[in-house]
Amino acid sequence: MTKKIKEALIDVRKAYRLVYLYQKSIISTIDRFSEEFSSVFYYWTPNEYGTPPIRTTDLTKKWTWDLLPFYHASILYLFDNKINDNVSGKKSKKVNDISAKSWILSFQLMTDTAFEIENGEPNPKNFDNAGSELSRSVLIVSLFYFNNDLEGESYINFWEKLEYPDDEYIEYDNYQGVFCVKKEFFLEELETEEMIMSAVSMFKKMLKNIYIKKTGSNESSINNSSYLLQRAQARFTLAVEMPKWMAVCLILASLLYRHLATNESSIVFALPRRLPSARQRSMPAI
Repeated sequence: MTKKIKEALIDVRKAYRLVYLYQKSIISTIDRFSEEFSSVFYYWTPNEYGTPPIRTTDLTKKWTWDLLPFYHASILYLFDNKINDNVSGKKSKKVNDISAKSWILSFQLMTDTAFEIENGEPNPKNFDNAGSELSRSVLIVSLFYFNNDLEGESYINFWEKLEYPDDEYIEYDNYQGVFCVKKEFFLEELETEEMIMSAVSMFKKMLKNIYIKKTGSNESSINNSSYLLQRAQARFTLAVEMPKWMAVCLILASLLYRHLATNESSIVFALPRRLPSARQRSMPAI
């Protein structure tokens, strides 16, 4: 093994470790962003090329890019106004009809904007310099808002038919009450929790202004996603947690009655610890 090859393989091992940390950071950032919109994970897909092939596929017949699915990818989160599970931490069930006042929150990850398909599989040797202005790492956040019910349309099929806006906003002439708002962020602008929340506030402000302009309403259901989350959590508590605590109270009452009757007890009562309401995330140093 020549010294040149040995050094190159060291770089490959470093690169894979870096890619792991990078992808873990991106997933954490996207998930944190989505929490502020009462949305749950719905769907993901690579952009520009195929998903990783199944085990019996001849890899020589596929693009090598197919083995790098998170290099350019779309990650979708969903809020459906008629499905309570959307904000209780459960995976969204299949939806056959689109509900009014619902939305798809889309994250388009572009690890390298120098990636471009012209004739056949792109060769990274031909990309612009990774340190140039033509090569940036971007996360495009978009929200597809459905103001009306759309029967017989699944969210994913409808999303596949819609185009993203060239600028920051598009209203679809063929679909009344459907619009999309888009905002691009360089990944270095989403490094810490504070920077993520600043980006969330910026995006919500855009949404609120457009929602008011298009619907004539002074109250944006998107901007009030925290209220929707609290409302759903209250329903969840009443339906699930309260019966649990009622059962606990009955047991404790029985034990207390027994204690009063015998005037002896070795039971120590303790309140459960309160769990943190939100996870604190930031991109790790890579």
